[in-house]
Formats: sequence, structure tokens, C-alpha cells
Amino acid sequence: MNSPNLQYISDSHGNPTGVIVPLDLWKKFENFFQAHSTTTSNDGWEVIESLIGTVEAPRDWAIQHDHYLYGTPKSSQETL
Repeated sequence: MNSPNLQYISDSHGNPTGVIVPLDLWKKFENFFQAHSTTTSNDGWEVIESLIGTVEAPRDWAIQHDHYLYGTPKSSQETL
């Protein structure tokens, strides 16, 4: 499985402030939001919950996010 080629924008302190995503991935998000724009809820958590599992990512994405985002070595605390 390929990880998306994401680029992060950081402030002067090195804190991530934005992300640049490939156009094909952005279009998937855009299509998803258009398809689900008729929801009656404005609750942001419900929107986030509805996105769970809609993007292909490595199984350990959440646990090893520093590895995938910043290229750090994988943590040995993997608990899958």
C-alpha cells in the first residue's frame, strides 16, 4: 500500500500549520464531501467520524504517525 505524498507547511518554530496533498487525493475528499453535504448535522466530530476508513493508509498509521509524517524511525511501542 502506498502512502500519500503529503507535504507539510511549518511556521518559523517548525510547528506544522498546513498540508499540501496530491490532487487525486484532494478530489477523493472533495467527492466525499459533496456526496455527504446533505447531512443535517453540523457537528464536526460526526463529519470526522464519517471519514474513518475512507482513505487508504498503513494499518499502523495512527500509532506510527511520526514515522509517516516526518520520517522518524518507527516506534517500538506498536500495539496492533
